[in-house]
Amino acid sequence: MTWAVVALMAVITFMNRFLFLLPGLSFVPNEKLRLLLGFSSLSVLTVIWVPFVLTWDKHAGMSITGYDYIIGSLLALFLTWLRVHTLLVISVSFIGFSIVRWVF
Repeated sequence: MTWAVVALMAVITFMNRFLFLLPGLSFVPNEKLRLLLGFSSLSVLTVIWVPFVLTWDKHAGMSITGYDYIIGSLLALFLTWLRVHTLLVISVSFIGFSIVRWVF
């Protein structure tokens, strides 16, 4: 079941990219779709950092992981909120995460 979901998501992602890059198809998204696509990087970053910060322990319930994950994710959240370029958000939050992990 898991492999089927992964394969389906890969096909969906490929088709999304393929439709925009297909030479014979002149697809121009309208203004509303462009606005919605502008939030896709914010959504993807949130999906990436939330499972690392909030974990589920069978005996203790939901717990918050170490400070390195919290500081890195809060840094990414803040930079994303400022609408900074996605690659810069990832780089700066990773550097912050690494500094906290190595120092403490």
